[in-house]
Amino acid sequence: MVYRTILLLLFSCSILLSACGTRGTPVIRPEILESKLSVLMITSDKLSDPVKQKIGSKLLEWRSGNQIAFEWMKDKAAIDESMITSIKSKPYDYIYVIGTDLFLTAIQAADQDKDSKWTLLQDQMTLQQPPVKSDNLSILQIDPKQAADVRTNWVNQMLAQKESVEWVTFAENPIPAEWAPSEEADHIVLLNNNGDWFNQLNYQTRLHASKWIIFNAPTDASFGNRAKTIGVSVVDLTAPLEAELNWDAILAGRLNMMTGRTWVKGIQAYNGQEMKQLLIK
Repeated sequence: MVYRTILLLLFSCSILLSACGTRGTPVIRPEILESKLSVLMITSDKLSDPVKQKIGSKLLEWRSGNQIAFEWMKDKAAIDESMITSIKSKPYDYIYVIGTDLFLTAIQAADQDKDSKWTLLQDQMTLQQPPVKSDNLSILQIDPKQAADVRTNWVNQMLAQKESVEWVTFAENPIPAEWAPSEEADHIVLLNNNGDWFNQLNYQTRLHASKWIIFNAPTDASFGNRAKTIGVSVVDLTAPLEAELNWDAILAGRLNMMTGRTWVKGIQAYNGQEMKQLLIK
């Protein structure tokens, strides 16, 4: 609480100094002091420079426009024990972690720091849903249903153009019938115990003059790289989509949440303003 006391004293002094030259002695209402918020921002070392610049400018706006004190731990590859010790020594009201690659250590850190409200903001998709165990943890992520819709629409648009496709999958991940009807079974290559899958795929691609090879099941990256040597377009439908996020809207939403005291725990999805678009890589 020493850190919060210092913040409040500095804030009080600034108000007193600004009042010099006016009549009477300024009175600082207790509710003003109590409304002072403190924020810790932690960002990944994988964020682009434009995103980092956006975050920095927003933090300054929060301080000047809303009297929100902040600290920024930038360019982090993980949240380690020394950072957790530092975090627990200061009474942050809200802690933001931006960068999907920081999620694992951030979730562990939030479990050790129960006094702050943690919000993790996803910047890229992952194949696994992050666990939320703590009541002081919120995760803002790309909507998995929206991602599934993007994949489905992309395939439907491609098939509507009568493009010939070769499918690569496992037996336990069958191709939907509307994408590959039974009469086109010779357009499917199964990877189950199939050491000759590449030669089969190469042969079918040449035979059907296919322009696309689509993986419909998670595989090692080497499979896709080898398929690309056939010389046609290769897409992995199971890979995370590329997200274009609107950080102005995302950070504005966090500010409204803080000033309105509407923070909630659990997993939420970016809304239509925060998510610009999802693209298949």
